[in-house]
Amino acid sequence: MSNLLRAPSEVGSWLWYVEAPENPDISDSLVVVARVASVLEKHDLLKSDVIEICWSEYGKGKIGIWTKAAPGIPFADPRYATFVQQGRPSGFPKAHAAHIETVSTGAWIDASGKRHQELQLVNLMVSPDPNEIQVEISVHHDIWSWYNFSGHPHPEIYDQNAPRLAAALEEVETMLEAETENGEGTYFGTSEGFWIKRPDPEDLVDGLAMDATDRL
Repeated sequence: MSNLLRAPSEVGSWLWYVEAPENPDISDSLVVVARVASVLEKHDLLKSDVIEICWSEYGKGKIGIWTKAAPGIPFADPRYATFVQQGRPSGFPKAHAAHIETVSTGAWIDASGKRHQELQLVNLMVSPDPNEIQVEISVHHDIWSWYNFSGHPHPEIYDQNAPRLAAALEEVETMLEAETENGEGTYFGTSEGFWIKRPDPEDLVDGLAMDATDRL
């Protein structure tokens, strides 16, 4: 693995709301995970067959238990949903999967054009709700931004990575047939369209953006 700096909160995030059955189950969620993951994998941004599940109970909320599933089969395989259901916490027979997050690796490209593998380069999470499934993609590294975390522009790295992510996000929107919404901004960045928003020119000091390394 490479040694990219990773922010504790998002540099950018994107949301979609997909129509689903009245009470979507794990199978419905995994179908969505499989579809979105296939797009991200095509762009070499996410490769995974492992998920972490946050369990919850209706009327009570999260029960404080996460489980990990790694059955070694594709997300879309019906056996995957069965495997996850069998891993439901035994003390909470009414628990359901409130959030499903992928555990993945993805490739980023440095200024010289060399590819590096990075754990959780792109985060994918789905959350089933009545009649819909929320999909969220988020990123925590500065390679998607025109300025790095120290505030210096790094166009050679940006040009190798940001367009790949933007192309994948646009393809996800088309595939899901759902409008893309931008997540809330954080100290480390704000998404705008399929990109990370650049600072306003008046916010630059001697051509440099804010130095965010104090919170890494």
